[in-house]
Amino acid sequence: MKILEEIYEMGKLNRFVIDEAHCVSHWGQDFRKDYLELKILKKWFPKTPLLCLTATATKAVWDDIAKILGMKDVCYFQSSFNRPNLFYEVIEKKGKDYVNDIVFLLKGKFDKKSGIIYCMTWKETEKL
Repeated sequence: MKILEEIYEMGKLNRFVIDEAHCVSHWGQDFRKDYLELKILKKWFPKTPLLCLTATATKAVWDDIAKILGMKDVCYFQSSFNRPNLFYEVIEKKGKDYVNDIVFLLKGKFDKKSGIIYCMTWKETEKL
């Protein structure tokens, strides 16, 4: 914080960018509790703009984010989440040894490709 304060005092702190900003909102706090602490940014650095990015927020969540972070005169920009370069697939896990099934699938169908695997819980994520 001392470094940020020095940069701010020199007038060189241009903005803060918060990705996954929906985690600031009440419904996102279960996932990333540290995001609640970001409200300190406007208190300590009132002249520094915030840029909040999220792909999963409703208008109510946007308003919640702005309120929690103390943002005034907010501009909202929205575009389609349809990304033709992305492929979505839901695959049912079978049995308790689903990790080996995922490894087999990745090495076969998705070898040398990137992707995201969503899990329902932290425990499941850590296991995977």
